[in-house]
Amino acid sequence: MTEKYRERLKIAKYYHNDGLTQQEIADKLNVSRPTVSNALKKAKEEGIIQVRVVDIKNKGGLVNLEQELKDAYDLKEVRLVDCNSEKYEDLINCIGATAALYLEDIINDNLKIGISWGSTLKSMVDNLSGNKRINNLELVTLVGDQET
Repeated sequence: MTEKYRERLKIAKYYHNDGLTQQEIADKLNVSRPTVSNALKKAKEEGIIQVRVVDIKNKGGLVNLEQELKDAYDLKEVRLVDCNSEKYEDLINCIGATAALYLEDIINDNLKIGISWGSTLKSMVDNLSGNKRINNLELVTLVGDQET
């Protein structure tokens, strides 16, 4: 076993098995952080480090379908809803909860948002966490009588 291999193996174990940061490993081995980063990259290329993604909840089909929809229609974001119920109220709540999470991800200061009405939008509002403070938000209704 070469010294370089031994060092890469040691760094890989510290990083992946022991959860040390690259800086902690660098300090421990008295090397630079870029040396640790390069060793990890080389260890991955050599097969010392092998990454495997495991779909423990079997949702890969949804993720793939989201990407297919994004690609097919040139969409910026797609969020499919996975609901374990066929009851209308449960479906509306699942959609509303997903919409609320998405809105909380994208909303920020100085926005103008057009909003309509319906049970799904009500569910979205009901599912908002209220944890985010937004300044200068303007809501505009998209239905109903509007004066020009």
